[in-house]
Amino acid sequence: MALEAQISNLPVIASDKIPMGVLVNNNTKQLSTKNGIISWSEELENMVKNLTDRNTFNEKLTEFDSKKQARIILNLLICSDRR
Repeated sequence: MALEAQISNLPVIASDKIPMGVLVNNNTKQLSTKNGIISWSEELENMVKNLTDRNTFNEKLTEFDSKKQARIILNLLICSDRR
């Protein structure tokens, strides 16, 4: 969903478990899963206050390689499964 939101120029708050390669524009923020709900809600409020024009297309999204990101996610899942 992060990619779909970014394509629509919506702000994205993602867990620090999401690969950085998925977050490709300035409307994204990563927060630790260890942060409490207040931290996440404050960040959401800040993002809503600073919404930008959604009528522009982010050229960086055209460089996104879903197969590469799938490999990264698969490796993360394999590594976490071994723990």
